[in-house]
Amino acid sequence: ADSSKYTIPEPASSVLRRHRLLDFLHEHIDHPLQLICAPAGYGKTTLLGDFARDTDLTVCWYAVDELDVDARSFLRHVAEAIKARFPALDGSVELVPLGLPDAGFNWRGTVGQLISGISRYIPEYFVLVIDDFHIVSSNPAVADAVDFLVQHLPDNCRLIISSREMPQLASLPRMISLGRVVGLGTADLRFTGGEIKALLKGRFGLEVTTEEALRLEQESEGWITSITLTAHPLRKGLFKEVLDNRGQNSLLFDYMAAEVFRQQPIGIRQVLLATSICNEFDDELGDALTGTNTSAKILEEVESKNLLTTRLGGPHRWYRYHHLFREFLRDKLRREDPERFRSLHRKAAEHYLAKGEPRQAIHYF
Repeated sequence: ADSSKYTIPEPASSVLRRHRLLDFLHEHIDHPLQLICAPAGYGKTTLLGDFARDTDLTVCWYAVDELDVDARSFLRHVAEAIKARFPALDGSVELVPLGLPDAGFNWRGTVGQLISGISRYIPEYFVLVIDDFHIVSSNPAVADAVDFLVQHLPDNCRLIISSREMPQLASLPRMISLGRVVGLGTADLRFTGGEIKALLKGRFGLEVTTEEALRLEQESEGWITSITLTAHPLRKGLFKEVLDNRGQNSLLFDYMAAEVFRQQPIGIRQVLLATSICNEFDDELGDALTGTNTSAKILEEVESKNLLTTRLGGPHRWYRYHHLFREFLRDKLRREDPERFRSLHRKAAEHYLAKGEPRQAIHYF
């Protein structure tokens, strides 16, 4: 097995320690399950690595990758991650051969052996970290196996899962109601002005004022990858320009935004592009722009995948994109299909006129 998958990542030099989030993880370690859910680029892995080095408990680390998408591989790696720190577990879990289809695979038997092995051979308290769970969470067999594991965890094992989207575990609503799970979301993981100021000084030797840091916080909505891309040492001169020229920095975020976009199926891509012409939108407007009746379902999926999207409050479902992501999508649409860009504006205007809202319609003419 690839031992790097079971190795706690080394901290990058001068990475900011996020004490408020570390304190949360330490204070809630008595909960069987902690979830850390946010899009790419919010520092989930770094945070978990800091926690793993801080805690007095033994930490078993499993970094999921694309080759682990079948339940056999996934459970094999879970067992290997625990065995890497607790060799006594060896032999208690029958590791099934890889490369066979999930159909007919008795994952319950494997998870049962794992639970029994932990109870019998591991006397101490420990933490199992599963990082990047979103890569495999779409496989129902994997989700069911993790759900079963969470429900039957021995008392001496705590599970922390990081993911770009909320894991679809059947028992999650019940566990939340019983107070057995806590978590950190995008709102918690956003970098504050103070954290941005400290990070820029520590990693790049850049001194910014409190006001500049707060402005960066507003501009980036706390998305740290966008900030570090801006502040790359080779771009120090440009970084100062960004601070002096508000809103001129979207090109620096295109790489991350392009990655997020590229990984989506075609149906989601079409809705993302169409609705990007709007600052805020609902599924009704989404349907008008795409000429379909599936926007509600797709926007729910976009939200659940944490695709840099915020659902606004109130009884009706309105959404908005992270403004840097929205600018990326708009620029892409305008550049690659200018005719569609114009026709979408016409459709949005017609939609609002038909609803008797001319003031909204004017925005799109």
